Amino acid sequence: MEMKIIALVAIFSLIGYVEGKAYSCGPGTFKIPERISPLHYELVIAPDVYTMTTRGSVDIRLIVSNKRPKNWKYFLGLVKMVEKNQIVLNADQDFVQIDDDTISYTTSTGRNIKVKSLCYDDEFGNIVVTLAEDLALFDIGTLHMDFWGKINDKTGGLFQDDSYRADGRKSRQILTQFEAADARKMFPCFDEPNFKATFELTLVHLAHETALSNTEIISSVKHPQKPDKMITKFAVTPKMSTYLLAFAIGQYDYVERITDDGEVTIRVYTPPGRSKEGQMAADIAQKAMGVLPQYFGVKYPLKKVDFVSSPNFAFGAMENFGLIVCADLFMLVDEQSSLLRQQKSKQTIVHELTHNWLGNMVTLNWWNDAWLNEGFTNYFGIVFADKLFPNDGIEVSRRGGDLMLIRNEDLYYKVRPENVKYDREIASVFSLENYAKGASIVRMLRHYIGHEEFQKAMQEYIKTYQYKNVQYKDFIPFMEKYGKKPVEKFIQTWLNYEGHPMFLASLDKNDHGITLNIKQTAYPGTRQSRHLWFTPINVLLVSGSREEELDFTMESQSTFIQLPKWFDPSLPGSFIKFDPEAIGFYNVLYAKPMFDSLLLAIKGKRLSPVDRIDLITTTGKMVRHQKQPLDYLEQLFESLEGEQDPAVLCAMMEVTKEPKLKNYAFDMAQGLFLRHKFTEPIEFNKFQLQAYIKMVSILTLERVTVVKEALDLFEKDLSEIPATMKDIVYTTVANFGSTEQFRRLLDWAISTKSFDERARAYEALSYVEEPAKITKVKTTLSSDPKPFVKKQDVLDRLQRKLEKFYMSKLQDYKSGIVNSHS
Repeated sequence: MEMKIIALVAIFSLIGYVEGKAYSCGPGTFKIPERISPLHYELVIAPDVYTMTTRGSVDIRLIVSNKRPKNWKYFLGLVKMVEKNQIVLNADQDFVQIDDDTISYTTSTGRNIKVKSLCYDDEFGNIVVTLAEDLALFDIGTLHMDFWGKINDKTGGLFQDDSYRADGRKSRQILTQFEAADARKMFPCFDEPNFKATFELTLVHLAHETALSNTEIISSVKHPQKPDKMITKFAVTPKMSTYLLAFAIGQYDYVERITDDGEVTIRVYTPPGRSKEGQMAADIAQKAMGVLPQYFGVKYPLKKVDFVSSPNFAFGAMENFGLIVCADLFMLVDEQSSLLRQQKSKQTIVHELTHNWLGNMVTLNWWNDAWLNEGFTNYFGIVFADKLFPNDGIEVSRRGGDLMLIRNEDLYYKVRPENVKYDREIASVFSLENYAKGASIVRMLRHYIGHEEFQKAMQEYIKTYQYKNVQYKDFIPFMEKYGKKPVEKFIQTWLNYEGHPMFLASLDKNDHGITLNIKQTAYPGTRQSRHLWFTPINVLLVSGSREEELDFTMESQSTFIQLPKWFDPSLPGSFIKFDPEAIGFYNVLYAKPMFDSLLLAIKGKRLSPVDRIDLITTTGKMVRHQKQPLDYLEQLFESLEGEQDPAVLCAMMEVTKEPKLKNYAFDMAQGLFLRHKFTEPIEFNKFQLQAYIKMVSILTLERVTVVKEALDLFEKDLSEIPATMKDIVYTTVANFGSTEQFRRLLDWAISTKSFDERARAYEALSYVEEPAKITKVKTTLSSDPKPFVKKQDVLDRLQRKLEKFYMSKLQDYKSGIVNSHS
């Protein structure tokens, strides 16, 4: 009885404490109640770039779709009860101000209900409209508001991001970026992904500018009172979330393509005079739109898809339905662009188009399930880009590059956070780790249930939830239906546990033959040993001339696999390789005899480049975590003697700081460089060429021979330098070149008419170290009116270098004074 009294006192004390907190209004949470939902928006926006403001109006057709929830948080006072006569939605008061006198609510029968008040919840970006009457379940009505707004000067909400014409003149542009919760920075709305509705947008803009939005234009007429303005109305959108609404206003040229079935128009809008730079993006999009609808089994629902570039866009791109916004770096790309940019352009464009099915049609319910959007689309972006451009090695590049890097660093990252309650927490789910690790989980899942079964499951999943919202559990039944495997166990493990598993592998001989023993373990100092990972395992067995892959799942702390009778580890050339071609996301610690057999397999040219990279990165990680001694890595390096694959050499150069091993790797890399120098070897695919470029770039910081070759090449005609090698050569000149070479590179940066070349030259020059040269570059760049992408970043880097130099001088001066008085 005494305990019950204490508990009641604690509860009522908590209620008193909470009630004492100051709420301006609303539920006191970032998420808004789901009792009232939007059905349709009629939105008018009239931006004024001269004052950086907007005027607008919105009519939101609403339905009371749910009862008020009964929640223990209301009882405790942790959140405030929203009354039946209140409508809660979002508007960021820092950007949007509502004209109180214009607020009205009209029922479906045309009757007006008086609006009693409007209040703002500044902390959570919510507003509450209080009516004179209660709204009953299933009531439908229209909420009207006029409002003023601000145009942002950085990515988010409605923002200005001027582009540059071919002649270098500025071309004014405003556009939107609403993901994840920035639609509220432009207009009052239900700014959460589960509040799907249709949108009917009208823009008022200058007559000489083009207006773009999600859907096609259905009318564009002169403003009756302002002859320099146009009123452009767009077709109604599909049912979608607020974060996918988009528009752009500016002056553009464009490149056009039509899909093979003739049903969808693709346009890439570029700054005036730069349409040539949009041709590659248009070709990529056309190819992608030829395969995506067939794979997913659902037609693209719009008549068009537009791309528009944003020079300073804070993200790679944004998948808005029908109007994809891309950073210049990934859209304005041609054959003279770096190989890395060309590859990123292909992946990015395919990734964003894939979102039409996974994200736009089928949308996450809340941001903790961002993996449903980004994990799947990141994986498919790679797979389809690789299918469309098979000579680029995109899939191999991903598995042999980014995936290895993320797996190497991942100890604590969890793909699906349990709680995402605030905007700052939402931002954390859009990370490189989430994208890469999420894609790895999808890759494992697809391999686990089978490619054909996976496609069938995806098709039924999309058809079932088209224009609806989903949680991560919703796709599991489809995978289990077609894959006939316990997918839920797999998903629960890989989405909800931190890090990734590590397994110990050894062989035993018994009366029945050879047994493969596998045991789950953990990295030192981590909590992973508490978790039991449900992991699909793939193992390559090779013995003599025979090889075979085994598939099984780890469902317990340890397991024993009886190997086939034909496998004899004592035969020359026999070995076992876990996770061939890096499908999985786990590490394996091999017993010494198994490790030694892999070294012999490398010497015998039996392991693929990806498998060699896998073994290098895994062994390096085991050594760092003191799971293996350093001599394992030394023996591995010795087995790689004569390595000719630049991607493998890069992995060797980066895996250790131990001087002897590092020099060994650099010697081999230099040997490969002296064979090819600053050329584009025809025997390399684009993944290998990209790795070769990276390898040479690293070498220029360590080896005089490579530096000399770069400086000698710069002395010749710049047109003789392959486009893929220019970044390295220019940076080497900036770091190690003579004063005359420095001057020549700076003159080239000033005089070239190419945006890419200007960016390359100034970017390279920003890495100079001498204070006089830093000052010269900064002064020249500051006075150079010609633009390029990330120009301000280069200026900022130069400024930081100068500040660091002068702070060092000041510190030396202070130290000198102290020492003179000691």
